[in-house]
Amino acid sequence: MQEVNPQPLQPIQNSHFAPKNLLFLLFFALILIVLTVSATYFVLQSRQIPQTPAQLIVIPTHILSNQPYPSVSNSDETANWKTYTNIDYKFSLKYPNSYKLYENEEVSVDNVRTPKPNVVSIVSNTIPTINSNFVMTISTKNSRYSNIDDEVNNNDWCNYITSQKGKSIFLNNLKALLFENTPCGSFGSTVIYTFKNNVVYLIKIESPASYSSIKEVTDSILSTFKFLDQNENAATSQKCGLCGPQGIHNVNGSTCAQGLICKNGMKTSLSYCVAVSEPTDICEK
Repeated sequence: MQEVNPQPLQPIQNSHFAPKNLLFLLFFALILIVLTVSATYFVLQSRQIPQTPAQLIVIPTHILSNQPYPSVSNSDETANWKTYTNIDYKFSLKYPNSYKLYENEEVSVDNVRTPKPNVVSIVSNTIPTINSNFVMTISTKNSRYSNIDDEVNNNDWCNYITSQKGKSIFLNNLKALLFENTPCGSFGSTVIYTFKNNVVYLIKIESPASYSSIKEVTDSILSTFKFLDQNENAATSQKCGLCGPQGIHNVNGSTCAQGLICKNGMKTSLSYCVAVSEPTDICEK
C-alpha cells in the first residue's frame, strides 16, 4: 500500500477581516455612536419644560447715587409729622410728632439748654435699640465766604473738620458735605454743611450712640428738608406748624393755612397752627 503523507493545513484567509477593513468598521461604529448620542440629547432637550425667566431686580436710582436724602420722602411715614418753617433763612422740614422742638436754643443730649440765636434743636425720644436719644440742631448764619469749602475750612468751632474729610452728598438737590462720627462736641457728632445764597446751614446730630444706630431716623427727617423759594412764605403752614409774630420762640411773619389759626402754646412759648376748636397741647405731646 502506498503511504500517503498528509499535507499541512493552510490557514484560511478571510479577506473580510483584513486589517484595513477592521479599521473601517471601528471608525463607522464610532461615528454611529456619536450620532446616536447626539440625537438622544437633542430629543431630550426638546421635551424639557421651558424654564421660567429669572425676574429682573431693579434697584431704585437714588440708592445707587450719592444722595442719602432724596428730596421726595416716604409720604406714609412723614405725612402726619409736624412741620417747622423758618422764614428768615428760607427752609422747612418735618419731624415726628412725639419729638420736641426748641427754637433759638441749642440742646444737648443730656438736656442742657443754651440760648442761642438762629438755632433750631429737635430732640428725639429714647430709641429702644440704643437706649438713648439724639439731638439734631440746625444753625444758620450769613457767610462771608462764597463757597462751602471755604466756609468749612474756616469754621470756628471744630478744627477736626476740613473740606477734604467731607463726603459729598445732596440735601434737597443742593451739594452738602457730610462728616460722620466726628470728635466734635461733648458726645461727638455727625455734621452736615450746606450753602445757599451766602447762607451756611450747619446740621449737627449728637448722640451717645454711633451715627449708624440713628441714621435711619435722621435720614427720614432730613429727607423732608426743603429750601424755600424767595417768594415762598409760610401761608401754607399745616396743622401744628409753627407760627406767630416775631419773638424768641416764634416764627417771624408765619401764618397758617386756610381753616387753621395761630394759637399760643400751652406748655411752651411756641405758637402753633391749629383748628379753632383745638387746643395747642395736641402739638406739644
